[in-house]
Amino acid sequence: MKRTLNWDTYPPILTPEETALLLNCTIETVRKLCRKGELPGVKVGERKWRIPRDKLRAMLEQEVV
Repeated sequence: MKRTLNWDTYPPILTPEETALLLNCTIETVRKLCRKGELPGVKVGERKWRIPRDKLRAMLEQEVV
């Protein structure tokens, strides 16, 4: 069965923790994917990553098709 997310319940800018929950992976995996450019992450300061919800959604929807 296909899992449907209500994307509007998530904030417009996600933390690695929130993204890891959505992707069912570890926080470190999210950070690594952001560093490699495989996730649409934006670095804030020296250590923090933020992931735009709409870009993540678009990326995931492209991969499903």
